[in-house]
Amino acid sequence: MSFLMARKIRSYFSLRPLRRLRPTKLFIFGIVIFGLVYFVLSVFLRYTGCCNLECVRATLLQYPYICRLPIIKHTVKSHQIHTTKATQEAHKVHETSQHRAPSSRSFVLVVSAGVPNSDIVHLLDHMFLSYRIIIADHRGYIPSLLGLLRLSNVEDHSPAVQLFIFEDFALYLRLPTDLRSSVDQYCITNDVGVIAFLNEGRAFSTEPGSLTKVGTLPVFLHRLQNPPWGIFVARNTTVLHITRQGRLQPGALESVDCCRATLVPASGSEHLFVPLMFTRTVDKPVGKTDLGTSPVYHTVEKNAKESLTVYQSLVVEDPGLHDGIRRIMFSTSPNGLWINKMLLFDAMIHLSRGRIHASPPVNIPFNKAYQDLSQSFSLTNPASADLVRWLLIDVDDVFLRGSGVTFTKQDATALHATQSHWRHYVQGFRFNLGFCGQFFERANSMDRPGYETILKYRNDFWWFDHLWNHLQPHKLNFSTLMDLMHRNKHFAEVHNIPVSSDYAVAPHHSGVYPIVPDLYEAWRRVWNLSCTSTVHYPHLLTSRPHLGFRYSDVQVLPRQTCAIYSRFIRLEDFPGGEARLRELVFGGSLFYTVLLNPVSIFMTHMTNYKGDRLALYLFDALFRFVRDWTNLKLVSAPPKHLAEVYAHRFASLGAQDLPVYSDPCQDRHDLAVWPTDWSCGPEALPGLLILGPQKSGSTALVHFLRLNPSLLANRYQFGTTFEELQFFSSDQIYARGLHWYFTQWTDSTSSLSVLDTNPGQDRVRFEKSATYFTSPKAPERIHALVPRVPLIVLLRDPVERAYSWYQHTLAHGDLAPRLISFENLMHFGRNITRSLLIRNTSSADLRRLGVDPADATSMEMALAAIRHLYNRCVQPGYYAQHLVGWLSLFSASQILLIDSSQFQQAPDTVLHVVQEFLHLPTRINFTAYLEYNPHKGFHCLREGIFFPEWSNSHLPSHRRCLGAGKGRVYPRLNHTVEMLHALYGSANQQLRSLLRNQPLWRWWLSKASGFEYPRWLLEHATTD
Repeated sequence: MSFLMARKIRSYFSLRPLRRLRPTKLFIFGIVIFGLVYFVLSVFLRYTGCCNLECVRATLLQYPYICRLPIIKHTVKSHQIHTTKATQEAHKVHETSQHRAPSSRSFVLVVSAGVPNSDIVHLLDHMFLSYRIIIADHRGYIPSLLGLLRLSNVEDHSPAVQLFIFEDFALYLRLPTDLRSSVDQYCITNDVGVIAFLNEGRAFSTEPGSLTKVGTLPVFLHRLQNPPWGIFVARNTTVLHITRQGRLQPGALESVDCCRATLVPASGSEHLFVPLMFTRTVDKPVGKTDLGTSPVYHTVEKNAKESLTVYQSLVVEDPGLHDGIRRIMFSTSPNGLWINKMLLFDAMIHLSRGRIHASPPVNIPFNKAYQDLSQSFSLTNPASADLVRWLLIDVDDVFLRGSGVTFTKQDATALHATQSHWRHYVQGFRFNLGFCGQFFERANSMDRPGYETILKYRNDFWWFDHLWNHLQPHKLNFSTLMDLMHRNKHFAEVHNIPVSSDYAVAPHHSGVYPIVPDLYEAWRRVWNLSCTSTVHYPHLLTSRPHLGFRYSDVQVLPRQTCAIYSRFIRLEDFPGGEARLRELVFGGSLFYTVLLNPVSIFMTHMTNYKGDRLALYLFDALFRFVRDWTNLKLVSAPPKHLAEVYAHRFASLGAQDLPVYSDPCQDRHDLAVWPTDWSCGPEALPGLLILGPQKSGSTALVHFLRLNPSLLANRYQFGTTFEELQFFSSDQIYARGLHWYFTQWTDSTSSLSVLDTNPGQDRVRFEKSATYFTSPKAPERIHALVPRVPLIVLLRDPVERAYSWYQHTLAHGDLAPRLISFENLMHFGRNITRSLLIRNTSSADLRRLGVDPADATSMEMALAAIRHLYNRCVQPGYYAQHLVGWLSLFSASQILLIDSSQFQQAPDTVLHVVQEFLHLPTRINFTAYLEYNPHKGFHCLREGIFFPEWSNSHLPSHRRCLGAGKGRVYPRLNHTVEMLHALYGSANQQLRSLLRNQPLWRWWLSKASGFEYPRWLLEHATTD
């Protein structure tokens, strides 16, 4: 029986029946078979998201679990719905102009009804745009708005507000008539655009089917009765730059809180608006019917039930043809749809009229170095330079054992094959493999074939050092670090691995940030490293962008996480499963990471490429989604090239500067990679900083404060900066790192034993560096480390201070004061020229001082020294200018101002105020320890009382007075005083105005002297 059945089956599949067919019938039969095969194949391709046979082969190779877990996919189509011709022509009037950088003082003004929308803030932060947020009160009143409209930029008088974003457009509509008119006039006069969200009409009518006019604009908000269908991105519009036009996401928009309202122009006003995104609805408006036809599609469709089907807008552009104000309006809330943030980005670019572009930081033009680098990768189209996104996928822990899942030959082959497949999405793509050689040597028999297959394809990958045994550098000493790096380098040489010596990643990013200097030194000696990356700067968990920096000639790049960590091997290991993966990719955080970062280095692990190969699963979906919905061009390159790109693009944001340190004890992730025997936190941080400026009496203040046993001064820096640390103002000293700074209070003798009534008490660490007050970097650095630290500033008559600094440099034998008198220095200032110098200083004197009048270089160096001296004399005296900078980061209550003249005359009174300001547990009576010394001309300690010994200072013991360099008597100034008073007249008036607005500062000044203003300021400031 079975034999007969087998014969029938064989005969059925034999070619004899086909031979009996005529050629025509055979051709028809072939067409039918081909059609069936094509149908089955097309269904499969649609299911898997592939579009060609190569994708099919790659899919079957990379995803052996596909029967259990299909490729993560997102349905996207193209549509052919066009806007009307009249609307297109009207819109062309407002095409953007060539890029021009906005003023540094310009900002985006966000008007909010309460807590600012996180999506808007997140976007502005990652665009690196300056912005201000004003909050309307419960009545919708915005008292500060009018004041902001009056701001302008000093350098070019351009408007300060460059764009308005109303989180709820009802806030604008409810403004008082005169204030709303002021906003309108501001926008018209200055060509400032408005972005408005109508939040599904919640501030209007929420009755289903209702139709509400939006203010005086010829557009209605239509509240829908039924969920609309599909997200349609418009075609043929100049607004969309990042977003790909003509895309359709099919399916009902069934979210309860989103998409229940649309925007519909009034009848006859369709040409005034340009739809940017729309949806399909069958709702009929209730009440008013003056809508005319659909603003998108001028023919209506009728289904079998004869119900009207129309397309209505979710986002529209108002080019300003109605009232002269350019707007882009969203019917939804900012986070109503995943695409809103991308459309908001496009809207801001369009309304800026070329002031910003699509590559963060968006207001920094592309320099020639970036263009040259782009050309080396055949990216020569300058019009789309801002759409390029550079990325790299690092694979850490290569050869690392563990996890209980074998890394197979098939896993290695899939990793290799994926590269060629992904090059359809990412130009020049290669994986970057970080290896730990010890684990290859110790691999078990199950993992070994997979590792050997990786080495077989070694020349097709990029490679980097990940340390021999994956130990954390912050736990190792310098010699051990060197040994482990040499071992890994030897392993690469033995196995002929083409490892890059330009890039390495420390296990767990240990030692990169917070800084462990030994790691950078070992990298330099073994690998001659030029770049690395970390996820820790400025913090691992932050809503703001991760940033890069440069330390010890190593460019540190920001590294991005992709939510897949080393423990995620199978889909069931991933919290949230496939739904969470879809959320990350399809308009989620991973998608916006690519969109908002011109350079992205993603961290993955070897474990993510075995088991279910989740990394391949995730990034394949990401790359396809970016291709389907954006105009971005993805490009991969070796780390050294990405470092160059990042350094050029982010130079103005500190990419080529030292990192700004924060306290490791305040972040558990930073603390985890901070050496356990290194201190941090309150016991290591200073509790007082004396900012200066120089020649204001700050040195005397330090010496007197050292008498208080509650205070602990820093270690003396003999031969370099003496009593000052200058940590926050000097790049060279700041590069020594936090550990060096924290150790500057150890073994620092700083109190008199006779005054130390409680030796076991915690003491307040403090330091004085007079360079801090005028340093452009010190405020940010101090605030990052000790944001609530008390600060002291001494204010001396700026004329006296300038003269004292000149005499100080002259006493130290500097060149500049010997080349020019103080009077001529103040007269010529920074405008000193070669001819003026020769006219006022003889050639013989110039040669005696080592300056050759006939040598242009020698003369230019002399002139530069004079200009530098002028700035050091004059600039610190612009007190208000510097104080405003400190107030931008610190509250006025943290800053104590001291009148230097009062401190000179009655130091005991001032010191009592300082003790009260610091809330010191022990307060001494300085009157009992200080007396005026007529021989010295200033106060010293009384007989039998001496300054505490200062370790490493080499200062004589049993000192009662400051050194001979303090309290010098200088020749009196003549008519130069009047010129200097005129020079500082405006600055002194600014200081007086600043003090007038700071009652707490005046209260402390009055407590010390009885006057609310420094005495010299009362004498010399311009009267009101």
